[in-house]
Amino acid sequence: MLPMGLTDSAGAAEPRSETRAASPAKKMLLKDTAYQKLKESILSGQFPPGSFLAERQLTGLLGMSKTPIRAALEHLESECLVSVSPQQGIVVRDISPREIYDVFDIRYALEPHVAKALGARHVEDGIARLRAHLAVQEVVYAQNKVLDATRLDREFHMLLCELHGNREIIKVMDQVWDKLFREVVRILGQKQGRMQASITEHRAIVEAIGTGDGEAAQARMLDHINHTKQFFSFQ
Repeated sequence: MLPMGLTDSAGAAEPRSETRAASPAKKMLLKDTAYQKLKESILSGQFPPGSFLAERQLTGLLGMSKTPIRAALEHLESECLVSVSPQQGIVVRDISPREIYDVFDIRYALEPHVAKALGARHVEDGIARLRAHLAVQEVVYAQNKVLDATRLDREFHMLLCELHGNREIIKVMDQVWDKLFREVVRILGQKQGRMQASITEHRAIVEAIGTGDGEAAQARMLDHINHTKQFFSFQ
């Protein structure tokens, strides 16, 4: 993980010569690596909203040239995780109340549909995978590991989308979770009992899917989204 609170420094390490001489394929890999590491640092809270990141310092910490770092920052800016401007530099963005409202609209449109479709299909191997994931959630949630629990929460919802099989839904829901992730970390960490309530709601969704009741699965997913939404601020 990268340290938080990065500032520019005249003493930042120069990029390694082999990085500067990397092939196009290597540069692509470096760009992706930089993107993943920076994104993880943002979503995990190591770079909290409002943090200023210095490009020069990032090159030293990651041991990369500015080219993959800039490509990674452009990608993160397109996902609204950072803002980059000549005036302010690189700033980690927070999600706005309007963005939260909009992503919940997307969840209402897509996730109940996914749950209903899975219930109608009643695919045994998919149900087995969902139940296995619930078992992992039980262990981690009982240990009150907030960041790990949030990652599992995301994995559970993305697994439902994966089992449904619509790639466009998967793509959109992945972006939704990028926006909500830090807020879910906050909620699970601060709202006593929400972690266990969440897994109870997950279990109800899986059981409805397991019985082949698409209507019930849709209803349980709506309940889950409604219960989650109440912890978010829209002001």
